[in-house]
Amino acid sequence: MIVARNFFDKKFIYPSSFNYKVKFFHKDGTKQRIKARDIEKLTFIDLKGDKRVFVENADFKNHIIEIVYLNKIQWYKHYYNANYSENTVNELFDLNGKRYSLGLFNSARKQIKKMTNYDPDVVKFLDDNKINDQNILKVIKLYETKL
Repeated sequence: MIVARNFFDKKFIYPSSFNYKVKFFHKDGTKQRIKARDIEKLTFIDLKGDKRVFVENADFKNHIIEIVYLNKIQWYKHYYNANYSENTVNELFDLNGKRYSLGLFNSARKQIKKMTNYDPDVVKFLDDNKINDQNILKVIKLYETKL
């Protein structure tokens, strides 16, 4: 599979490089291109040795998104290019499938509080901690114990 890599860290890949199509080189030297919209699931080990799973989702036409966490609450990462840089939006889906986007123009704290119906334990945790992937996962798991 061909992916774009970071100029300084050659093991860091840009998942947005296969937003629209994925290019493969087969052992016999032939190339194959598959449009992202035709991919149901793509699983691979990245250059750092981490397992990555990308899936199609009707909310993201022509893109595949990365699975971060699947349980009662679903968490995906949507990668996209803007102004020659890769950006990421964390996409959370509640029990009813309602989407909450945590991106550049949305307050992650406000969106998570809204998704959890302003649960007091979640609100306190969010107010006391910075927003990062580890804490988002902690909040999701905390909230799921109450569902």
